[in-house]
Amino acid sequence: MDKTFRIVAIDDNPDTLDPVLHAVKQMLNLDGVKIEYKILSKQSEVDSLKNYSCDIVMFDCALSGEDYNFQNYEESRFGFTLLKRYRENNRRTKIIFYSGSFNFDGEGNFDLSALDFVQIINELKIFAITNREVPRLSKAIKSAIEELDTVLVSMEDLICNYGENGVFYIEGKSISANQLLQELRLGTAVGEKFREEIYSTIISYFMKFGGEQ
Repeated sequence: MDKTFRIVAIDDNPDTLDPVLHAVKQMLNLDGVKIEYKILSKQSEVDSLKNYSCDIVMFDCALSGEDYNFQNYEESRFGFTLLKRYRENNRRTKIIFYSGSFNFDGEGNFDLSALDFVQIINELKIFAITNREVPRLSKAIKSAIEELDTVLVSMEDLICNYGENGVFYIEGKSISANQLLQELRLGTAVGEKFREEIYSTIISYFMKFGGEQ
């Protein structure tokens, strides 16, 4: 793969997560998969999460420390709360939910019920739930990359390389590249119509190309 895939991780202990992700990066590189990562560890960074363009977002299950404003939310569930907020604005970017000592019985420094996990899998469409062991995390990231939304990734790359001033036309109506990106992330009717037109154009092109052969 020639593309370098972008990962954003939300973690209150970047000093411990950074060597883990560095090892993951090296392991994936051996498989020909290139990644770059950014760790957001402060409230101001987390508040701007929706502005980060990335292929995969990783949420630490349990967040703690002075850098976070938990408001009325339980500290042990704050990672889950942030995850749900993110999904309100982005329905398609792959999400990996992790913890240093993940288990399913509520022990440790987080508190999630069986019903929470049902929501995580079915409603929030979390791609993977894992701990921070390098082999497991590497496998989860590689699998997520293999199943990325190609239209969304291509649009993000287009804006990154050429800016957000372009205009697209969907059913005769103009829409800016940046707005279309948001529609794709949310999976709205406009975004899905654009996706349908893209796939239809690609299929038509290959049908014509095949006919010329």
